[in-house]
Amino acid sequence: MGEEIIKDKKANSAKSGQPWIIAGAILLGFVILTLGLYFALSSSAVEYATIDTDKVAEKSKLSEKINQELQSKRDEIRTKISQATTAAEKQQLELEFEKFRLEKNREFIGEVKKAIAAVSSRKGIKLVASPQAFLYAENDLTDEVIKELDNN
Repeated sequence: MGEEIIKDKKANSAKSGQPWIIAGAILLGFVILTLGLYFALSSSAVEYATIDTDKVAEKSKLSEKINQELQSKRDEIRTKISQATTAAEKQQLELEFEKFRLEKNREFIGEVKKAIAAVSSRKGIKLVASPQAFLYAENDLTDEVIKELDNN
């Protein structure tokens, strides 16, 4: 009887150790994949760079132009809202401004994407991400993309 209890304890301890083995195998697989990705990106096969879109929105002439257009439209809509007599008219005017703002946002994003594509193509860069995607990135295209936008 004592031998059966010892055998049961050994069997239970072996079974309870299996989840750790599986977790260890998963961790090892993750480490191998991470190292593979690191070596793939660090090789010359893939050139990558970053772009700070907040800085582009803050510093580009296109952004200034679009912000001026938005301010003019906002002022126009505010004047119309002050003259509107019903809540429905005011709501319609607010919706009109929101549509205009979204259209200008799409326009800006489209132009930024074109500028990124042009700069990246010239430099042979295949992958562009935001700086938040990496802890460190050597290639920052932000200033060159701003210049590209300003020249168009």
